Amino acid sequence: MRVGNEIFINELILKTGESLDNGDFGLRLTDIQHPPCKSLLSMEDSDPKIKLQFYRVSNNQVICETQLISGGLWTTDAIPTCNNRLPIDGMVIYKINSKNRWIHIALFREDKEQDK
Repeated sequence: MRVGNEIFINELILKTGESLDNGDFGLRLTDIQHPPCKSLLSMEDSDPKIKLQFYRVSNNQVICETQLISGGLWTTDAIPTCNNRLPIDGMVIYKINSKNRWIHIALFREDKEQDK
């Protein structure tokens, strides 16, 4: 699917411990950290955090790990631990379900040709 100059290459739901790969590059959901209880000063729950691992399928070597929260667009250049070493340009985390331990995520890359 194309949105502007972004091409969504995969949209998926992963449970904790599950991974998905394309034969070369993989993504694994290693943990979902439950938000702490509400504070007396705030009516809002804290956002749950996820831990993702990106890895090479050939040797299962971890390329990078990161912690993210739900919502918004995460570009790989904004994830310092990955140092632009991934074959994607970013991801959107639509939903983190900390109770049932799954996430809804989409991976995308930019169409550099369209910018020319």
